[in-house]
Amino acid sequence: MADQNNTELLDKLKDIESALQNNSGDTAELKAVVHELKNVVQSLDKELAIQSEKQSHLFFRIEQLQSEINLLEDKDDKASDRHRQLIENALMAVLGGVISYVFGLLK
Repeated sequence: MADQNNTELLDKLKDIESALQNNSGDTAELKAVVHELKNVVQSLDKELAIQSEKQSHLFFRIEQLQSEINLLEDKDDKASDRHRQLIENALMAVLGGVISYVFGLLK
């Protein structure tokens, strides 16, 4: 999906370049080119915002896990075994999220 989006953006940029090279000096044509370029930049901005949101969520979850591990270190009794298991399960879930995020970036 992301690869198709990137291909579409590249095609739009090639069309913009072609329109600029073949420009007859018509301001209406230049306005259309500028409008299309603005749309491309907005699309890129949306993609970056989505990736940034995913990344910030992962950082938040990792910071939560760090806090939980620090609390676990302070305890050290039988009740902490269940807590440790919950932290390990959460860590596996976050690891899965990081792997999905990385594969999403590679597409």
